[in-house]
Order: sequence, then structure tokens, then C-alpha cells
Amino acid sequence: MNQEIYIIGGGPVGLLMAIILAKKNFAVTIIDPNYSKINDGRVLAISYASICMLDNLGLWPQQLATKISQVHISHSGLGVSQIKAGDLNLACLGYTIKYADLFQYLSSYAKDLSQIKYIQASVNQIDSTQEYCCIKYQLDNAEKQILATNVIVADGGNCLIDGIKYREHDYQQTAIVATLKVDQLIPNSAFERFAKTGPVVLLPYGDNYVMVASVSQQLAHQYQQNANLVHDILGSSFLKRFGKVQIQDNVYSYPLKLKFATPKVKKHVILIGNAAQTVHPISAQGMNLAIRDVMELSEMIDSNIEDYAKKRNIDAKFVLNLTHFLAKFNENNNFASNTLKTIGITSISNLKFIQNFIAKSLIFGYH
Repeated sequence: MNQEIYIIGGGPVGLLMAIILAKKNFAVTIIDPNYSKINDGRVLAISYASICMLDNLGLWPQQLATKISQVHISHSGLGVSQIKAGDLNLACLGYTIKYADLFQYLSSYAKDLSQIKYIQASVNQIDSTQEYCCIKYQLDNAEKQILATNVIVADGGNCLIDGIKYREHDYQQTAIVATLKVDQLIPNSAFERFAKTGPVVLLPYGDNYVMVASVSQQLAHQYQQNANLVHDILGSSFLKRFGKVQIQDNVYSYPLKLKFATPKVKKHVILIGNAAQTVHPISAQGMNLAIRDVMELSEMIDSNIEDYAKKRNIDAKFVLNLTHFLAKFNENNNFASNTLKTIGITSISNLKFIQNFIAKSLIFGYH
């Protein structure tokens, strides 16, 4: 048996990391306070490249996912651009899958691997020395600790990590997540809308769409009490193509902040996924960054880990800067700004090489 590795966070990212390491014959212990994530309402957008990585490992539940073949981009004025899988010579742009479904699939797989163990507890702090790090966690109302030489943090929670600082930006926005039932579904098509209230993403999932709308905190409070929130956010002209639109199930919300850890590797601690970075959902790239973190780390776990941090920073900063620019650019809704949006979206539509470069960099990662 190889050396033991502790993974903080047992969501899909932590589970994926644990499974790959277990297959490499590492002993893995996952620490997480909650092993039942079936009530998580999020839907993830997984890129074509990420799916290929998971499928090669036998870890992609195709039957639970919905294909995305094209993305339609527009804003509340004029200006339309389309990104199509065929233009990139790909079978698809990606798939959508419920967070809870992916978690359940990976969790079931991990339970069959004897190399993986679990501790159900909340980690509060990780302190480092040259020889080891100390994981401090809460269990049965008592603080306990573990001395470890290899720790991977995959959870973007409130765990304090010695020597790690975060660059942060509070967008003063809330993401509103709702499942929409429509009369006229446009198969395998996603939509990115720069609406007056903020950027909105519509992801196809089964026979429905999942809307992720970024709105001000003040509007978010109003919309959660408002049956007309979809119409208010997207507008009647945009919604006409779908016929009648109804909200299904619960409406979820969560605050939007940019976070970027420096460094991502500190002595015996390595950060991946939301622990390493959280990005604006405007391009639905958070999970894909995390999967690329996992794959790069799994290939370099026995070599120079500092090289892992350098490689991942290039990709992460590209996605972070692009999504941050789009989110900030959409904050202005005056005439000049709307005109620039029209010109920008129309130009991207006409300049396919720019459109394809951005799309491929998001799908395959930027190197």
C-alpha cells in the first residue's frame, strides 16, 4: 500500500480524487460532515473534454445526463452569437447532470474500493510544519486532530489553512437557481443571456431547463417571493421561443464571490476545486476547472507538486479573468454599454476564429 492521503471534502470533486488515487493504490481517507447530498439542487455543466476524462476512467454516468450541442448567446438589445459543436469538430459541447446524481454515482463507486475510508466530521483548521500538517476537526462536540503528511483540500468551506490566503471579490450578487418547464423545448441547446438584471444561463436538463440567474442581492430577495421572477429576469421577448414557462420544484439561491487561493500548494497541503478557486457561474466553468485540477494532480502526485500549481494557475486565471470580465461588463446597462455589447456579441459571431478559440479554451482548458 502506498502512503496515506487525507481528502477534505467528500463531494463529487473529493470523491473523484479519492477514486483515482485509490486506483493508484494510495490509502485515502475522506473527511466530510455530510455524506448525503441528495437535496443539493444544482445542475452541473460538464464540458466535452471533462466527459472524455471521466469516461476513460469508467466514471461517467451517461444515462443521467443531457447533451448540449449548441450555446445561444445574446443580450437584451440586439446581438446574437451561436457556438455549435459541429463548428469545433466535436460530438457535443458537453452535458448537464444533477450534482446529487453525480455525487451518488461516484459515492457508490467509491464504496466498493477498500482503499477509501471515511470520517464524518467538520474540519476547522489545518496547520503545517516542515514535517507534517495537523488536521483539526469537530466530532461529537469534541475537537480532535490527525497528523498527516499528505492533505488535499477539495471543499471550499470555512476551513482555515495555515499559509493560504485568498484573493476575493464580492459581486454583491445572488445566483437564483430554478428548474423551468416549457411548452416548446429546443433540444440540446443552452442559452446565455445578458439580461438587464444580470447574466442568465439556461441549461437543458431532461425535458426542462435549469436557470441560473445572477441578480443583485436586493432583487434576489424580491424574486424569491415573486411568482413572475422568470418573466422579470428574462423578459417576454426572449421567452416567446419557449411558449408557456413554469417553475418546477424549489427555487434555490447562493451568494456570488470570486475566490482564488495563493498558493495552491503549501508544504503538505494541496488545494483543488472550490478550495482553490470559485468563479462566477456566467460560463458554468467551476466543475470543469475542478476536474482538470483532479486530473493534473493525479498525474503529478508522485513528482514535483510545485509544477502542478504552476500549470493549474495558467488555466484557472484564464477562466477567472474571462468570467470576471463578463460579469463586470454586464453591470452597466446604459446606452453606450448596451451598444458595446451588441458590437461585441455580433463581432464574435462573425469572427469564428475568436469564438472558437474562447470555446476550445473553456472546453479543453487554457495552456
